[in-house]
Amino acid sequence: MAKRKTIKVWIDTDPTFGDPNGDCDDGYCIIALEHAKNIEIVGTSPVFGNTTTANAYAKLRDLKDMFYPNLPIAIGAEDVLALNNHKKEASFIKTETSPAVEAMATALTDLKNGQKMTIAAIGSLVNVATLLIMHPELTDKIESVVVVAGRYDHTQQFKFGTNPGGIFRDLNFDVDPAAFYVLLNAPVKTVLAGVEVSQTMWIYKSDLDLFKKKGSTDIQYMAEQSADWLALWESFGNEINHPKIPIHGFHPFDLFAGGFIINPDWFKGEYRMASTPVFPDDTLPDETNVYKPYLVAPPETCMKTPRSKKKEEKLAKTPGVVYYLESVTSDYKKDMIKLLLKSQK
Repeated sequence: MAKRKTIKVWIDTDPTFGDPNGDCDDGYCIIALEHAKNIEIVGTSPVFGNTTTANAYAKLRDLKDMFYPNLPIAIGAEDVLALNNHKKEASFIKTETSPAVEAMATALTDLKNGQKMTIAAIGSLVNVATLLIMHPELTDKIESVVVVAGRYDHTQQFKFGTNPGGIFRDLNFDVDPAAFYVLLNAPVKTVLAGVEVSQTMWIYKSDLDLFKKKGSTDIQYMAEQSADWLALWESFGNEINHPKIPIHGFHPFDLFAGGFIINPDWFKGEYRMASTPVFPDDTLPDETNVYKPYLVAPPETCMKTPRSKKKEEKLAKTPGVVYYLESVTSDYKKDMIKLLLKSQK
């Protein structure tokens, strides 16, 4: 990988590694960003999503105490984005800031002329949305917001394996759609690392064994914490689209956000229009009259990338436009495994 300029990154995350059935992809994303020489982690913020904000904070504290003593942590929101809905029973709902929002705002304000900050939004989006609402003057200093959410069509399920338990929610979007509405209408570049690109890489048990045997202490720890998550995936049945191949691995969803930030050349993507149509809830197929919004970016809405960097920046900041990640290069997993095995900076 060619040498790249230092990228300032804020990580907004909901880690649950080590909990019963707790996913560990946030942990792999953080480790990859910590190991990458072209990344400077400006700060982190725990947020609810897969877990409570308090538990997410505890996980970040564990990483700080064990491996990354200089890791800044600012606690985020504990619930969904609060917007005034004008109902009698809730006639005034106050949108409140948090230490995470103010710390992100300070980090953006402190950037030198020409510098920008990328936000890896790998949990619910409430902290990022609140930042965009309360500090709109800082949007020009945001390079991009990379989120783990979205699909090309509402019929594309987050389904893994042959058992019913293998249908996932588009969790980061589903837990707070209003926050995504704020992001999609803000003048910032939004990158969607959704289910399509997430299906392009597996972390297998053999990879975990390699991490334990040859990795630095942080990746050894995360591999140990992944045992319960691996067992859950193994319970789903056979791999999606491969009915004769048993699952002995999992998709590291959030790692794709980190990978794109580290090296966009690992990815194939295109600009598309995003929308949030409402259809029956695909995670509850036996229920009737249960609906949900979907975050979709259909391929037919693809827009040609302008040759001019200035014109591309203008397109990227257009409300409703997202940069949709489709696939990865053939070298992506090999290069990512090497990065995860490296000693931390």
